[in-house]
Amino acid sequence: MRKTVIFSIILAFIAGSCGQATKKQAETANSGTVDKQEEETGFQADKTCTGIFEYVDYNALYDYPFFVVKKDNQILTLIDDCPIGNVPALNRGDIVEIQWKTDSVQTAGDNNTAHKAELAVNIRKTGELSVFRKTNSKPRSYIFMENNLPEAYQTAVINEVEYFLANTTDKNISQYLNDEKGDIQIYISRYKDGEAGKGYPSITARIDNYVESEHTLIQLGIELDNENYERIYYQFDKDKKEYIRFE
Repeated sequence: MRKTVIFSIILAFIAGSCGQATKKQAETANSGTVDKQEEETGFQADKTCTGIFEYVDYNALYDYPFFVVKKDNQILTLIDDCPIGNVPALNRGDIVEIQWKTDSVQTAGDNNTAHKAELAVNIRKTGELSVFRKTNSKPRSYIFMENNLPEAYQTAVINEVEYFLANTTDKNISQYLNDEKGDIQIYISRYKDGEAGKGYPSITARIDNYVESEHTLIQLGIELDNENYERIYYQFDKDKKEYIRFE
């Protein structure tokens, strides 16, 4: 829960008509205590704000499940306080309109201390950026090199690869994706913590095109930084025989 509260204070700079948080507010929110000083600086628990964000992830591992979104390259979190059944199916990169309000919540096991946090009360999908399969009809098949992986894991990895394909600036890949000929086969491997060595991508995806003969478009590496909700991309350099980070 502490991570949620710390991330949530970044929302101050996008509050708009809800008012900008003072320095004292930010410090108090970071300490996780709602007190009289917050109220004196304009804390309004029931006022609703609206903003447009890029959807990143959903985290249900803490006391309060929360949405992870991005605004102006800043990662933000909002506790899920939406009515049950009112949240659309979302993929990384979708554009969403979120209504949220600032309120206090209590954390179990923390002396029931009240924390100030942003709560999403309504979320609506307004654009699909990451759903690559809806914007490109070229046939794609995914081959996982490890057997018996959970379906949920496979789906998450496929979404990661397709998010990369949907947003890549690599001209060779973009050109092939727009070519009517051929299909794509993607071979995916994963590496457990400490198995492959420091700096080695968590997931590798060999993306091949098939027209008349096999040709590898890219040997992609994806490092899943789940602490900061970032994705770091690498390309395998055949000459150096190592993964080089995309700049």
